[in-house]
Amino acid sequence: MSRERSRLPEVASVDGTWLRAPAPSTADVASRTGPPGETDWQHYFGAVRRRKWTVIGVTLLGTALGLFASRLLHPPYSATALLWFETKDRAAAARDPRTASEADELLNPSGWIDLVESNAVLEEVVRQRRLYLRPGNPVDSSVLATLRLDGTPLPGAYRYSVDREGRTFSLQNGGRVVQTDSLATTVGQGLGFSWSPARGLVAPGHAVDFALNTPADAARQLKTTLSVTTDVDPALMRAGTDANFLRIQLTGSRPAELAATVNAIADRVVVVAADLKRIKLVELGRILDEQRQHALRGLRDAEAAQRDFRIRSAGVLRQGAPPVSATLRGGGDPVFERSFDTKLALDSVQRDRQALQRALAQTGDSGPPIEALQAIGAVQKSAELSLALQEVTQRQATLRALRYRYTDASDPVQRVRGEVRTLLQTTIPTLARGLDADLAAREEALSRRADAAFGYLHDLPPLALEEARLQRDVAIAEQLFTTVQQSYNQTQLAAVSTLPDVRILDRATAPDRPDRDLTPLLVCASFVVSLGLAVFGVVMLDELDHKVRYPEHVTHQMRLSILGAVPRFDWRQLGNGKTAEAAAPVVEALRGLRLRLSHAGGSGPLLVTVTSPGVGEGKSFLSCNLALAFADAGFRTLLIDGDVRRGGQHRMLGLHREPGLVDFLAGDLPFETVVQATRHPGLSFIGCGARRPSAPELLSSDVMTELIDRVREECGVVLVDSPPLAVGVDPYVLATRTGNVLIVLRAGVSDLDLAAAKLDVLDTLPVRVLGAVLNDVRPYGAYRYYTYDAAAYAEANGAASQRRGGSAGVLWGQS
Repeated sequence: MSRERSRLPEVASVDGTWLRAPAPSTADVASRTGPPGETDWQHYFGAVRRRKWTVIGVTLLGTALGLFASRLLHPPYSATALLWFETKDRAAAARDPRTASEADELLNPSGWIDLVESNAVLEEVVRQRRLYLRPGNPVDSSVLATLRLDGTPLPGAYRYSVDREGRTFSLQNGGRVVQTDSLATTVGQGLGFSWSPARGLVAPGHAVDFALNTPADAARQLKTTLSVTTDVDPALMRAGTDANFLRIQLTGSRPAELAATVNAIADRVVVVAADLKRIKLVELGRILDEQRQHALRGLRDAEAAQRDFRIRSAGVLRQGAPPVSATLRGGGDPVFERSFDTKLALDSVQRDRQALQRALAQTGDSGPPIEALQAIGAVQKSAELSLALQEVTQRQATLRALRYRYTDASDPVQRVRGEVRTLLQTTIPTLARGLDADLAAREEALSRRADAAFGYLHDLPPLALEEARLQRDVAIAEQLFTTVQQSYNQTQLAAVSTLPDVRILDRATAPDRPDRDLTPLLVCASFVVSLGLAVFGVVMLDELDHKVRYPEHVTHQMRLSILGAVPRFDWRQLGNGKTAEAAAPVVEALRGLRLRLSHAGGSGPLLVTVTSPGVGEGKSFLSCNLALAFADAGFRTLLIDGDVRRGGQHRMLGLHREPGLVDFLAGDLPFETVVQATRHPGLSFIGCGARRPSAPELLSSDVMTELIDRVREECGVVLVDSPPLAVGVDPYVLATRTGNVLIVLRAGVSDLDLAAAKLDVLDTLPVRVLGAVLNDVRPYGAYRYYTYDAAAYAEANGAASQRRGGSAGVLWGQS
């Protein structure tokens, strides 16, 4: 039979006569809907509330583990040192190019950062601080104090162990034995290190673990934890903004070692910077000496040319006499004098242009010849080009100095090499071509002036012009030699009294507080994660749970109507003076169930078999209290304990098991002797009777049919308490005898799959399933639609609660 519940015709009994009311139409039934179900989040909340202690326990456990883990973690500390480095006064150098050499900086701000992070600094610090060695246990640091490097060591995880006799040792690297010898032998021979531990430091049978790394690899590891910054943002530094302060910061878990390492780095930076500056000045002196020798040769050549000219022209011009007499200058004619000066200037510009063009023509991958450009008078008078030539000299000296400490692939060398390349291949040629254009314009202007004074220039003596030109060459050569000689002398003096361009302002001190306390964060994260895992776990358990949890399980999956819901009752409140108050919701639920069942019996008395899918779901409790509810309402009620296997209704009512149903069905006793009167008016009881192996077969006998027919005539309500559906065929047999069955389901206990399977069996029998009763529910969530709250109504109206005594197991009559 289908379990889809149709509305049954309402019936009532008046003076023992059963009356039937007209059945409602199908349209009326279809227009009515049941209570709304719970949404998913309500299911999740209900699952968390049911397993709240699990959620609380997992959350507390996870939080405790997070707190314990925070004690094992080492908080990060930071040690910081502050350095000041000298920068070039670019404005002063632009105003006076002669100060460029003195004000030239060793490195630009980004170059200082590269210097700190270079192997020239960090690798020496690694060796000094022995950072290439990591003991497996900090207490073994004193044992490893004598370990020294003899070159590049073989890296790996080493284990030094002494045999039980204390005679030999074994050295392993990554589990492979690399050395075995007597204790007097130096450890690490052929492995790049030497270690001679004193006798007794390592006890026989004990071992010392340590990790060894190459200084270069240890320097790279140190670089990853090192932070080097300046007081200017990197973007502003690229735009040309100068910086003067360098901050070195190291992060780790050991404050004292951090401070010592940072100070070692700062000291090493000062030493390397001083060494680089000394080397730079030496190299700059060599470059300037080469330029000085070249300028000296140019000066001697100019002087020799002037001397030879005077020897050749001795017969024409008297030695030491003015090259042009007052008569030749026009007798004080200013026009003639200006023409003479114009001719000299035009000749000088033409000679400078020719020399400049020859120098530009010799430009290759290494740029134009610096010495040739410096010997040109127009170049010496050009502030920008002179400054660029001095700058390239300084950069070349810096590049040579850096190559003493760095490889060609290092960042500082690459950066300075790029600056030199830019100066030689771009900046200087561009400035030289600009100067050539200026000289060309000047030459054109002087040529026009010379053409205008052609008559005067035609009479100028050639020897006088040659004398003036040679004097000009000597003056230019003297000026170049004097300038280079001054720079060379300054460089030599600076090399003697070399001071580093960097100074330590603030040394690092051991921090006494960590950068950040991870304990609150870790505890909060542990709390949130454990709470999330606990909630997720209970929700997943709820999804995988096969128990009846929600009304939708009954109405949708079992396709049963819910006739009522009996709320949970705390049996500990019996006899404590609060029984009536605690039992009121249960009694009200039984009243509602009585109402619905009283109108479900059709035209005649109500005969119902009360059963459940499994054990412990409260069918006997419900049968007994429901019988009392019917009797209290005036129905002549008979309660039959049909559980012939292990019935126990007699204990709830304070009666006897025998004689009972089995005794009557076996023909041992008449009907009148098995019917027991109760202390509740209108309620009679038939116990299960004696325990017999043939009891289940007796339920299928004709005598059972005759019994049902008889009680149908004598009683208005007959309730048969049967065994669970999972026990045997007894409940199915009793259901076919009464024709109606009421399913009792206990929230959180009844197996959903088992109940569905047993109900499928009922579908094959001539039995009408009236519906289901949910037992032991909590009146919240979707269950609140199936329960009553008369207590709240009574409190709102100021009604006093009435308390009555009652026996354990029977709640009807407690309110």
